[in-house]
Amino acid sequence: MLLLMTSEYRDTVRWPLIGLAAIALTILLHLLPLPYALWSSLPGRELIVESFSQVGMETPAMPLTMSPFAAWNSLFSLLVPAVTLLLAALVSTHNSKRLLLVLLIILGVNGLLAMLQLLGQDHSSFYLYRITNNGDAVGLFANRNHSALFFACGFPLIAAWITHVRGPDHHVRAMKWLAAIAAGLLVPLILVTGSRAGLLLGFVGMLYAYAIYQEPIPSFRARKAGMSPKLLKGLGALAILAIVTLSAFSVRETALDRVSSTSFSEEDRIKLIPTFVEMARDTFPVGAGAGAFVPLYKVYEGDAFLSPRYFNHAHNDIFETLIEYGLPGLIFMLLAVVAWGVVTVRLVKQMLAARSKAQPASVSVSLGLAGSAIALIAMLGSIGDYPLRVPSVAALTAIAIVWMLSAKNVSAANANKPHNSTTIK
Repeated sequence: MLLLMTSEYRDTVRWPLIGLAAIALTILLHLLPLPYALWSSLPGRELIVESFSQVGMETPAMPLTMSPFAAWNSLFSLLVPAVTLLLAALVSTHNSKRLLLVLLIILGVNGLLAMLQLLGQDHSSFYLYRITNNGDAVGLFANRNHSALFFACGFPLIAAWITHVRGPDHHVRAMKWLAAIAAGLLVPLILVTGSRAGLLLGFVGMLYAYAIYQEPIPSFRARKAGMSPKLLKGLGALAILAIVTLSAFSVRETALDRVSSTSFSEEDRIKLIPTFVEMARDTFPVGAGAGAFVPLYKVYEGDAFLSPRYFNHAHNDIFETLIEYGLPGLIFMLLAVVAWGVVTVRLVKQMLAARSKAQPASVSVSLGLAGSAIALIAMLGSIGDYPLRVPSVAALTAIAIVWMLSAKNVSAANANKPHNSTTIK
């Protein structure tokens, strides 16, 4: 794909691909065998060095990472966002609207499956994973926080879609009703996931949707309204049925119930922050190595946290990245936040410039702002969970990044086009 791409497409994804390549190179460096004298001098390796000594084994060359198998998994997992970046970059602005529609359909499937899970038993066949949040509306995901995050991304996606709907007036009215119903249903869907983080992320999504939305302009006024009245009645009935169904199952623990009944200070992931700080400090600046969080955490886990449950991640990707990658991980995260901020400011300026001329923002700018929302929601979600480690969310965020960068390139291309004084009516 890289060989077949034109320079225009390569320019769109150049910096994200350079970032992924830098991360891949870092992981490869973590996998290179190091001489014992060098490896044993790295911070945080004292227990392993002592273990070799106690059992009387020769000290072999060892990689930087404490979990090579997990590091290989981390390396290959980068293929998902990398290929998604390349595919999304090949999509034109016109086809990006179709891609947006596909994402909205997947969002609808996630919502439908979530409602079926509420209708069924806690361990019904509607749950797709053996280890999951049974009893909660997880939809296509295994984790309720990830499902709530996807629902939160729905608000800016819907706003970007309805802003650029075109057609006869009755069609535009029908689509506006459909968008309003879909956005309205996202609120109870987020609540029934039971995700407290989803409430915050949903609020962020709503703010972005408010900023993105502009009144869609009908292409022309049709003499006949067609099927729109029947369509609107049908959509209204479906919405009422869905809301009644969700309300009927409000006896289950919702996100609001968890907020009111549980203190955040009682959460294990909050209580463990001092442990995570100690782990990051003891292995800084090189880190424990890619994928090494789980085996290293077993060394630091206190007696108070021993239980049949286990930590597959830190549920805080800020700390987990610091623990595994040390100073390079901190640099990667800071660069990502700065890049997001720079591009977002540019997109906001483009949107405000269009509105100052009483013109609607272009499709590329609306999609770029929706992409900015998705990236921000994913970053905020990473403070209390690990959404970007889920392949589907990683792919969605890769699409969002391409939308952000494509808006910049489209605007630059339009600015360089020669102006023609002839107006075609």
